[in-house]
Amino acid sequence: MKIAFILTTGDTSAGTEHAIQSQAVGLRDRGYEISIYSIYRTNGRLSRIMPDDIKVTYWLDSEGKDLTGMLSDEQAERLSKAPSTLISHAWDNQYSKLTDIVCRKKIGGLREDAVVTTTPALAMLASYFLPEGTMLVAEEHRASMRRGVGITPLANVVHDVDAIISLNNENAEWIRDRFPEYGFVSAVIPNSIPDVLRPRAASNSTIVMAAGRFAPGKQFDQLLEAFSLFKAGHPDWTLRLFGEGPGETKLRELIGKLNLHDSVEIITGVTDLTAEWAEAGIHAMTSKSEGQPLVILEASAAGVPTVAYDCPIGPRNILTHGIDGLLVPLNDTEAFAQTLASIAGDTERRAKMSSAAIQTAKKYSPKSILDEWEKLYSELAQRRTPSEPRVEANLKILRGSRENETVTLPDDLDFNGTENAKKGFNVRIVEPRSLSAQLAQDVNQKFVKGLLMRAEICAVEIPSYSYYRQTLAIREEDSLRLLQALSRSPQEGVCVRAMKGNSRLSTKDWHPGVDELSEYDRDLANVFRVFIPISDELRRFTFGSVFAVDIEVWSIDQDAYVAPRSNPGVDRLLNDDFLRGSVLPEAPLWDEINFPIDAVYTWVDDSDQNWRRTKDHYDALENGSHPLATGSMRFKNRDELRYSIRSVRTFMPWIRNIYVVTADQYPTWLSEESDIQVITHSDIFPDKSVLPVFNSHAIEACLHRVPGLAEHFLYFNDDTLLMRMQDPRTYFHGNGAAKFFMSSVKIDTNNAENEPHMWAARNNRKILFRDFGKVITRGMLHTPYPHRRSVLSEIESEYPEVFKTVRASRFRSPTDISLLSSFAQHYGYFVNEYIPGSIRYAFCSMADEGIQAKLSMLQQSERFDVVTFGEGENPVYTGEQIDGMMDQFFRSRFPYPVQDEIGSTSLTVEDSSDSTE
Repeated sequence: MKIAFILTTGDTSAGTEHAIQSQAVGLRDRGYEISIYSIYRTNGRLSRIMPDDIKVTYWLDSEGKDLTGMLSDEQAERLSKAPSTLISHAWDNQYSKLTDIVCRKKIGGLREDAVVTTTPALAMLASYFLPEGTMLVAEEHRASMRRGVGITPLANVVHDVDAIISLNNENAEWIRDRFPEYGFVSAVIPNSIPDVLRPRAASNSTIVMAAGRFAPGKQFDQLLEAFSLFKAGHPDWTLRLFGEGPGETKLRELIGKLNLHDSVEIITGVTDLTAEWAEAGIHAMTSKSEGQPLVILEASAAGVPTVAYDCPIGPRNILTHGIDGLLVPLNDTEAFAQTLASIAGDTERRAKMSSAAIQTAKKYSPKSILDEWEKLYSELAQRRTPSEPRVEANLKILRGSRENETVTLPDDLDFNGTENAKKGFNVRIVEPRSLSAQLAQDVNQKFVKGLLMRAEICAVEIPSYSYYRQTLAIREEDSLRLLQALSRSPQEGVCVRAMKGNSRLSTKDWHPGVDELSEYDRDLANVFRVFIPISDELRRFTFGSVFAVDIEVWSIDQDAYVAPRSNPGVDRLLNDDFLRGSVLPEAPLWDEINFPIDAVYTWVDDSDQNWRRTKDHYDALENGSHPLATGSMRFKNRDELRYSIRSVRTFMPWIRNIYVVTADQYPTWLSEESDIQVITHSDIFPDKSVLPVFNSHAIEACLHRVPGLAEHFLYFNDDTLLMRMQDPRTYFHGNGAAKFFMSSVKIDTNNAENEPHMWAARNNRKILFRDFGKVITRGMLHTPYPHRRSVLSEIESEYPEVFKTVRASRFRSPTDISLLSSFAQHYGYFVNEYIPGSIRYAFCSMADEGIQAKLSMLQQSERFDVVTFGEGENPVYTGEQIDGMMDQFFRSRFPYPVQDEIGSTSLTVEDSSDSTE
């Protein structure tokens, strides 16, 4: 087998590079043909374990010059200064338009059987450009859960990856939980330590040694601070820092500041540390996160015990505290210094740890690790089936996303539906105004029902954990007939996902009539997810597997049939259940939501001149108000309401009524035929004399008075958008209890000049502590807020004077409470009507420098339920630039008018072609 490894900087003397070189040499020695490619060349120096017959091919140098001969120096320099159109700077800051061009050419030209990548960005590029049939293995050398948005490139192409390899079980479990249905192999294969002669360190050494890239994540600044404290009691000890990187200058400055010139050495350019470890007495590691730190293994192999921060994963997966090393609470420099002192002054203890460390290192011998790699490649070769050329399929994605601003349904479970639309498989085309969750469900359920009826297969409908999917059970003796019926089905566009339990077996779906179900999938599958993607003519929106029908194959066990996976209703079925075509259970489940839920918006149009004159008039009269309580930033309108409602219509089809509460304003785009009800302040304020008001707290204190409002409702600000299909159980329990979503933001107690929103927070806390004897400390996430109308009425009856005061505050005031964004949630919790919940949430500040990259990430993201946009003070971009970015994001993310808009019957798509990349 031919295997290619792709690295970002193949000649950097860091753990990832050493690990790949070790893999390459070991596999070469077992008969594999090995190639190593590196996007950048920094110094060209490789580890001494690298033999002459394994070459590293570099595509660019560190200055951005093209080493492939495709481009002139002038072209390469110009392209290297332009941002990548594929890899956002927020994901990985090492990419440019130059790397886009070079990677497309070089990765597309690879002819190896398998390609191994070492970062999420490289996995995404490989997925886009690799030729047909090439296996793609993504190695994760860092803690995936700590990457933040850096994991996004891998998330974008996880459907196209054959295997994701983690260094430890924690990371593998996170990967499996994050991407439960994509069929890749998720394996744990730790790095090995090269099998070379290693001199053993002397037990009387007085050298603390650390090694790694001089980058923020290694936190060598904290090591210097800890060593400075340690040095005071151990003046004969020295510290050696081996590495290189952008942080070197700052480290040297800190050495001077701490007066450590005589006791700290920074040593660069050393690629082989074997001899250096032999001189060390203690290995120190202060990283805030790690994958599997190879330096710990190298130190242990030389008999050097490690003192390390106990970061979430990494050191604790290798070391046993007190046996072969010592773990210190993260970011505690004083404790780190004390731990260094405890081992430095006890040579007998250090000697015992030294022996234990050597035994630890032996667990990571190359032989056992290489056996795991060979097993993996053998399994992948058996699973692999011919597929459409990757380069063609993914170039379609690239062209579509740039030329047509393609929008994909941002759902963890639905990416493949959009993929089928893009790859040219038959997709049912409908008019944009007809696209809906209900249509997708009807199409799939009608097809499956007819299929089973014609095949004379008995089925039982059973409860599903998914709100949108139907689940049917069939007997195992009918499974062959099911596959035959699917193969013969005349219906075009059918997709079948073969699964074992809840996990996909293959990365590709089966398309009856287009390709064959693999023998591997046929033999192992016990669940078949059947769906027909529906899309618009331009393939801008596709509804796919979220709305599928899952057909479970139940196996016989004595006198009953047993489920192939967990479900919320039933584990065993009798043959009579199938013959009757039962629907089980016959009554709603205990947690099912069968009550109506409404949505309520508050909205203001700051471009309305009449409204603005009125506000300015009262603002002038109340010249003592806080500027943030009356400033224009609080009332900025970018047409968010239109797109927020589009998101509700798309992702919350179960919402009964939508209400928009305004100050005698009417959205210009809202059709008179819409069933959205526009409510004015005079409709809900009991005392009309306090109007007009410009205080959201005052308005929120009246929303439960909206005529006809359901007992259960969601309160939306217009700056909140939904990003994927929503389950009502995210917001309410089946017994009617409302959920709330806590923020990590604390209610400030010390700053006397609190901002206006903190005035209300402090009042909330004061009243609730007085009446319930408990202190609230945190705010709520700015999501749709679930509420109970009856609880809000109860609060009003309990605190009539508070409500009267809040409603009379024309602008935000120090006497306010924030009823719907905090007070009611805490009150409801104290009276057992509200319960904490969880939601995937993102906040996007318009003032941030990275707003463009974040909007790009959000446009393609599958991660979040909700995103909220905030204005922020002192924005980096001009108002016009922000307006343009937001308009492009809204139009690209939600391109089609919904039934509430004027002209919604037109098939015209809002134009976003003038947007910049």
